[in-house]
Amino acid sequence: MRSRTYYRASLFAPVLVPLALAPGVVVFGKDSIVGIAALLLGWATALGFAPYAVFVTAFLAWSRGKDDATVRRAALRAPFRFIPVLYACVLLLVWWNGTEPVTVGALFGFGAATLVAGLLFGYLYVAVAEVGHRLLARRGWIEAGAAPEPAPPPAPAEAPLALGGRA
Repeated sequence: MRSRTYYRASLFAPVLVPLALAPGVVVFGKDSIVGIAALLLGWATALGFAPYAVFVTAFLAWSRGKDDATVRRAALRAPFRFIPVLYACVLLLVWWNGTEPVTVGALFGFGAATLVAGLLFGYLYVAVAEVGHRLLARRGWIEAGAAPEPAPPPAPAEAPLALGGRA
């Protein structure tokens, strides 16, 4: 597997990890560390699913054909790039469901909470993805990304014709 493929696949971790931990709530109980993690990550996923789906779709479309290093850099910066998408979707939801006026202070406070939660959960997943990448690369399961092929040299320009029409 190439690094680009790994990082693109790791975008699905925020949906798959809470689903994988969900049985832990039943087995260990909601007061166990597994149960608390499952509930916390589950709520974060439920609240951020629609904006994250928009973000992942855009990221996958953008990263098609990019080299491994570019995709990795973008994946490491993804939480910062996700925050505007998350906040725009939250504002849309507030506007859509709003029956009472929303103050600028409330939007600022909610924006700060969105920023902190988005970066906290985002970089938690980025750290897990980066550790996973390093472990898989160390085992040889992720091949080093090949450098993109250089563009072929331009064709030589034809000599201009002399005034008489002859070269």
